[in-house]
Amino acid sequence: MFIKEGDLVDTTRKNIMYTNFVIKGKQVDNYSKIYFASNEKLDKIFSNVDIKDKNVLTVLGSGDQAFHLYNRGARHVDVFDKNKLTLFYYYLRRWVIQYLNTFYPETNLRNIYIKKLLKKVEPRTIEELDAYNYWSEYINFFEAFNTEKLLLKSFNYSSNEISDLSIIKRKIEEDDFSFYDFDISGDISLDRKYDIIYKSNVSDYISKEKAIFEKYRDNLYDLLEDDGVIVSSNVVFKEPSNIERVIFSEKFDFQMFPGYIHSLNNPPRGYVYKKKMLT
Repeated sequence: MFIKEGDLVDTTRKNIMYTNFVIKGKQVDNYSKIYFASNEKLDKIFSNVDIKDKNVLTVLGSGDQAFHLYNRGARHVDVFDKNKLTLFYYYLRRWVIQYLNTFYPETNLRNIYIKKLLKKVEPRTIEELDAYNYWSEYINFFEAFNTEKLLLKSFNYSSNEISDLSIIKRKIEEDDFSFYDFDISGDISLDRKYDIIYKSNVSDYISKEKAIFEKYRDNLYDLLEDDGVIVSSNVVFKEPSNIERVIFSEKFDFQMFPGYIHSLNNPPRGYVYKKKMLT
């Protein structure tokens, strides 16, 4: 369906209104605070998987995950997140890399900084224009102190910083990604398969109700190529829950990252599920 300019204006106003709700601490479906950066050790996590020339689907979050996948040679990277605001931040991150040659934006993200950045941006797609309109309206509506309430920051994010941005810049120019604003444990309809799915620690936030966890597992299974793998990180907990182990074992082979020692002082970074061929 063709989107008219007026539709984009109305969509932008709605997104700004919901952003305001989020900043004020109100609960809104599909809108929530944004991670400034990932709190995962992404370089160490992805060192356990062959990513080169692979088609990848990753949780979006702060965008760090997608950029690290590009930097490790992924052919194509699509992203998903049930928080719609992550897409606007992802575009901001892409622009910062493209036009300012830095991996992260400034930490306090002042309006004047965003305004100067937007002057350099030339949107190439409807989705990018939507993000451009969002940030243009954002700096007219909000003050800098509001942004402090919108972004979630960790203390060790610099460990994920990438200094040589040449590969990422090239991939940003070449790769037309898709964003899916769905709950991976809900009803989804996507006629595409991937070599790798990076689900981060999404499992920590999925309801432990059996039917929901089975749908979550089945969605991931259906989105994978026959020899595909799911990569997961350990953030909240040190290993997958018992219900995840049991339910996923029906359709996946499990492998903890190398060097795993069952110790609180030396927790594993994550684990991999390899898709089984069911008969």
